[in-house]
Amino acid sequence: MFGQTTGLEKSAKCAAIIATAWLIAKLGDDDDTCAQASAATDALIGILQHVTTAIGDDVRVMLSGISPVVYGGAITRGDPLTSDGNGKAVKAVAGQSIVGYAMISGVASDIGYCLISPQILAANQGANGTTFKGLAIATFDPSATVGERTIAKHGLGVYLPDNAIVVRSFYEVLTTCTSATDAATIALGVDTDSEAGIKAAVAISNGANAYDAGLHEGIQDGAVANALTKLTALRELCATVAVEALTAGKLRIYAEYVVSI
Repeated sequence: MFGQTTGLEKSAKCAAIIATAWLIAKLGDDDDTCAQASAATDALIGILQHVTTAIGDDVRVMLSGISPVVYGGAITRGDPLTSDGNGKAVKAVAGQSIVGYAMISGVASDIGYCLISPQILAANQGANGTTFKGLAIATFDPSATVGERTIAKHGLGVYLPDNAIVVRSFYEVLTTCTSATDAATIALGVDTDSEAGIKAAVAISNGANAYDAGLHEGIQDGAVANALTKLTALRELCATVAVEALTAGKLRIYAEYVVSI
């Protein structure tokens, strides 16, 4: 069913002789070269399309599409693929660089097919095992977006997953927030579940200067008692303006989270 489908190919100088076709490529030591990958931590970019006979020869690298690739172990279709020590494709685990995803199953030395999609593999946080803490970043910009100045709850277009628990939060005010008499209040949180859960509503005139330029703590400081209650569905980060419309301001919210079950 799945065969080679050429997407974007580019030529580069090979940093070493490529003795076998269909190996995983990594960036070279300068802007003009590439090389056969040799580790799961390499900057993987695509699949080498042919052999070369000398250092500095041109070699084509497929950067997108579906390419043949040499398997270095047992692979099941759908597995994320990284490089072994010889540029062959093996199943990746969380935290490794991947070149893409296997389109067919196979075993070591088979020529399989890889849907090229270079990235760093993060694990499903809801499963047991080693994974990454999530970080959601959202910008609230009433300086540039007139609609975000109004008295209302403003969705920020960034979502936390279902069952997320925010364990640490802070925000950076890039432009001091103002309103006609500085009586406006701003609350930061997540839609529906806790709209003031990251920062309770406070007037921008408050002596704590919570919405003056600079870095400011959210409610979540790493202590379990202050963690944001587990979300009940996919929820959008939001900023709620009350009392008085804003006239200026800009801030970015940073919410670190883990996902429960």
